[in-house]
Amino acid sequence: MKAFIQFPVLVATLAGQAYAAVNVFMTITDATTANTIVTDASSTTLVKNAIELSTWSFGTEQTINLSSQSSGAGAGKIKFDSFSFTKPVDGNTNVIFNRMAQGRANTVNVYFFKSSGGATASTTPYMTLQFRLAAFFSQSLSGTDGGDVPMESTSFEYGAMQISYATQNNQGVLANPTTLGWNAVKNMPETSAVPKTT
Repeated sequence: MKAFIQFPVLVATLAGQAYAAVNVFMTITDATTANTIVTDASSTTLVKNAIELSTWSFGTEQTINLSSQSSGAGAGKIKFDSFSFTKPVDGNTNVIFNRMAQGRANTVNVYFFKSSGGATASTTPYMTLQFRLAAFFSQSLSGTDGGDVPMESTSFEYGAMQISYATQNNQGVLANPTTLGWNAVKNMPETSAVPKTT
């Protein structure tokens, strides 16, 4: 009689906040035409047509079967948790709403830059995330009367993703990035060229 334990394993959970040590920017393009959908003026020259994120989070999960008759762990199909982010309400808020209402597919790139003393230390991102077949499914706005700028909280699902990461030496020079990716729809590895910032 086969004995096994089945449980979800958190493969990766990433969450963060755009604070003094890291600046995080996002671009959104149409998955079919590759045309940018960002309309409001970008707050940075580091990435063309970018939106700066205040907070962000996402994760992936894998179900593992541990069997007494197996020498290893049997893996199921990886599950991508939604990517969620917050940013101030701006001219892109209604564009994202319209994309969500139409159910349009997008390609979303998220760029991470190291900063020092409030200034960006490098013009090259040390990490880039790309989400393909991305579709927005949740958007909410919040704020207070007489308070700061209202905030937008948005989430999207995605069918494929890749992570590009470049290590940094003692002199602050970034190495060539290593890129790994997966297509959850096809359940197979999938990578493309590292997205450019311009």
